[in-house]
Amino acid sequence: MARRIIFPIIIFLTLLAAANVRSLPLLVLAIAEIIFAGFMTALAFFQRSSLKTEPVKSFVHLQKGETYDCRIKVDNSSPFPVSRFRLDLSHGYLPDRKQPVSLYGGTDKNEGFLKIDLDNQYCGINHVELQRIKCYDWFLLSSFSKKTDSSVQIAVLPDRFLKLRILRDPQADAAAASEQITEHTAIANGGTEPEDIRPYRQGDPVKHIYWKQSAKMNELWVREFNDDTYPYPVIKTYCPGINEISLEKYDTFIRILYALLSGMSDISERFIFRRSFHGGAYDDYLISEPEHMITVLVCMYKEDFRALSEFYVNEDITPAFELSADPNRLTVTMDGRLIKAFADDVSDDEINGTVISI
Repeated sequence: MARRIIFPIIIFLTLLAAANVRSLPLLVLAIAEIIFAGFMTALAFFQRSSLKTEPVKSFVHLQKGETYDCRIKVDNSSPFPVSRFRLDLSHGYLPDRKQPVSLYGGTDKNEGFLKIDLDNQYCGINHVELQRIKCYDWFLLSSFSKKTDSSVQIAVLPDRFLKLRILRDPQADAAAASEQITEHTAIANGGTEPEDIRPYRQGDPVKHIYWKQSAKMNELWVREFNDDTYPYPVIKTYCPGINEISLEKYDTFIRILYALLSGMSDISERFIFRRSFHGGAYDDYLISEPEHMITVLVCMYKEDFRALSEFYVNEDITPAFELSADPNRLTVTMDGRLIKAFADDVSDDEINGTVISI
């Protein structure tokens, strides 16, 4: 900034001295300084138009607490190196809580990289927005900036080992419980009697793959079973946007929900995730693999469930039992009956130590 002020002053003083003493060399020097300043200004303008920035990855997901090395590629298409530029960006989960950051660098005639280490302390999407790049000339006498519109979405997921322990009520009738478990397990596995075979579809349990037929056809085939419409266990919740509740409470809710989904996967190979809407409407999705639970969370973060469309269940499902996670009160209920309430600041260890009986 000082150079940009001092250099015009030097030009003015040179011109003033040349006029006062009527010195031709001083006049030539002043003209040369003006030409030099004009060239530096034109160079900064030209290099600004030739400089482009974009993140190396536009979407990543990682676990809460992990530091992400966000790398930004800087492409210089001009024949001249860029001695210095500034990239303005912001990052954060909420628009009113984003932190501005400025990165400085330089690059030769090819491409270079900038990086920033981002701590991800909450579950949700940490948005990194590249806002403006400012290019300086070689002597930092002039600069020009332009807007950029690239961004990075960092989907921050709960610890993969987070899990609620779900047990059947030990006071329940042992014979009835045993029979119910047998029925649920048979249906979660697709039934007991094979009915047909068909090509593999994403979401089919690996244990249903018909390896003999797959080897013959050189592609995966699975067995279909009877009684596929038997009631499934249901995990139900209303999916709030991150703007609807505080960031801290949203983080806690996501961790509880993931622990509930993970705990259910231990007692049932296939279950229903029920996304509820205001007014009583809902969508059902069949969950059968751990990756599906991650997809559920990412869809909730983005408030876009199209990635789950292939797991959508068209038929009406009568729940074998229904566990519901409330994002506002941070409670878990079974068929409307409260079975566990969590504090807003519940830790992962406390969640992992929670046992609920159904």
